[in-house]
Amino acid sequence: MSRQQGDGLLVWYDLMTTDEVATDAFYSELFGWEFDAESDRENGYRLIANDLEPFGGTIPFEAPLQSNWMCYLQVTDLDALTARAVELGATIYMDKTEVPEVGHWVILADPTGAPLYLFALYPDQRMDKTGYDTGQGRVIWNELITTDLAAATDFYREIAGWNLAAAYPGNNPYTVAKSDRMPVAGLFQPETPPANSMWIVSFQTDDIDASIIKVEALGGKVIHPANTVPGIGRTAWVADPTGAVFGLMQSEAGWLDRL
Repeated sequence: MSRQQGDGLLVWYDLMTTDEVATDAFYSELFGWEFDAESDRENGYRLIANDLEPFGGTIPFEAPLQSNWMCYLQVTDLDALTARAVELGATIYMDKTEVPEVGHWVILADPTGAPLYLFALYPDQRMDKTGYDTGQGRVIWNELITTDLAAATDFYREIAGWNLAAAYPGNNPYTVAKSDRMPVAGLFQPETPPANSMWIVSFQTDDIDASIIKVEALGGKVIHPANTVPGIGRTAWVADPTGAVFGLMQSEAGWLDRL
């Protein structure tokens, strides 16, 4: 399987929403994001931008399914990696699909059940950095909360090409994934594992307490209250009014260099 620099980065994000009106209003108020007013695609996909810079999209998701955030993992050899992912226990949700002038993707669930995209971008569309820690309302971190850390580690080491090491060892170690020596994600198996593994996308805030108050005022809820991670910053998990879980992070200066 061929690889190139930039493989293993998380480069795009989708909000699968059961109520576009509610989520458009919520995130616009919370982060100042801008949503395309209309879609030019059959599936209703619309771009989301922060300070006029697109970073993801939103797509209608039928109830009773719950809204959720999904991330795209940049790869090169999509066909070979998809086949290998299946051999390693992944489940394919949607076969290879083209985004005209952008690239191809596959939707799958990793062997522990967490859904994500494998994304092979055309050469002129590829990204070479995470874009983490670049401002209010921007993606600042991604972490896999998993039911089986060992299985997830084996899977992403091979499929993403990540170097994985425990940054905070102990009974429940926090594993940091690096690509091209850049920290790109965290993997964690809680003492009481979740019912389902999931990727959580976190967004940067300059004032996490104020952001949490605003989340609740806008109809969202707190999943895990803000807590302090020494040397990193303060983090929390919240949900939008339709149930999509995401993270908030108020980082300390230089936190990425300490991972």
